[in-house]
Parts: sequence; C-alpha cells; structure tokens
Amino acid sequence: MNARIPQDLHALLHADAPGSLLAEAVGRQASWLPCFLADADNIPAGPPAFHSGSVLTHLMCCMNAVAGNPLAVWMAMSHDAGKLTTPSALWPRHYGHEQRGAILADIWARQLGLSHRHARAGSLAALLHMKAGRYALLRPGTRYTLLRSVAQSGFFREFWLVVDADTKSNISTKATEDWRKVQALPVKGLHPELALQRRIEFLARNGTQCYNLQSAPSTD
Repeated sequence: MNARIPQDLHALLHADAPGSLLAEAVGRQASWLPCFLADADNIPAGPPAFHSGSVLTHLMCCMNAVAGNPLAVWMAMSHDAGKLTTPSALWPRHYGHEQRGAILADIWARQLGLSHRHARAGSLAALLHMKAGRYALLRPGTRYTLLRSVAQSGFFREFWLVVDADTKSNISTKATEDWRKVQALPVKGLHPELALQRRIEFLARNGTQCYNLQSAPSTD
C-alpha cells in the first residue's frame, strides 16, 4: 500500500461492502474524507423520477455493486462528486455536475495520495457516466466516440461496471459487444476517415437496444 494513502481509504476500496464503510466514515466525519463528502447525506441524488435518497445513499449502492474491484469502487465513489457542489437552490437537479465532478475527482485523488491512474479513472467516470447511461439513445457517431474514448482510457471494464451500477441496468453488455464487433471490422488499409465512417455505419445498423435498460437516466 502506498504510505500516502489513508489506511481507512485503502480498506474501503478493498472491502466487501465499501459503501457501508463510506457511510461510517461520513457519520464520524473521518479526517481523510475528501472535501464536500461530509455533506453527502444531506444532498438529494436527483429528481425523484430517477433517484431516491441522498447522494451518499446512491454512492453507497454503486460502490457496493462493484465491490471486489478497487479501481471501480474508487470510480463509483467519484462519479457523482460534482453533485456535492450544486447550489442548494437548484436541488434536486444537478446541471453540469459531470464537468465539476471530473475536476473534483482529480483533486481528491491527489489529496488522498492515490495514483495518477486513479485520478484519470475518477475523472473519466465523473465526466462520461451520464452520456454512457444514455447509450441506447445516442447517435451512432456519438456512441463510437464514447466507446473509443473509454477504450483508450484503459478503464473500459471498470467504467462500464460503474455505469451499470449507476443505472441499475446492463448497458455494459451492449457496449462491450458493440466495441468488440467494431474492432473486428475489416478496415485495414482504408483511409482513416473511411474506416471511421464504416464503424459508425455498423453501429447505426446494429441498433441501440440495451439489455435490461429500465429507463433513460436523468440528464441532470
């Protein structure tokens, strides 16, 4: 373990029920907690049509859903960081929380002694989780750009695990299948623009049905 990482945080990331440990840390106002998380239980997670309970409750559920994968637990803990800075007058909506969260996730990782990899992973989860949650509704070109960005990040599996947990669905199955098939297309030797067009056309033909997707998540 990196000596700079608080022992409680290390235990949380590797726990069987990391969300419970986060709630305990918030309850006792643990000194290692990232800024703003102390208020997480007092901030609504979102409009009732899409979320029930507080930001803390939502984070707990997402973290517990990806337990066993420490990096994914960190990404689940970070993905809604931006909601913690939403002015209370705007609650329960959280417009623009993705961009704010990407900045906070990077700051949190550095303050907690986590690696640059963790900083990038947390920022990715914060910035793209809402777009990924609407995967079935995205245009083919947007879907391809999203898939490529996540794949290039090096956190493909962890990212989609968090998206599944966030949306209580199985979007990862469709996204993973789409990316595998796109990568298998015979585009070797083609001009890059033509190869891109072929991949996007494939996604357009391949449809946007996501498995077990209950409803499109809120845009805020």
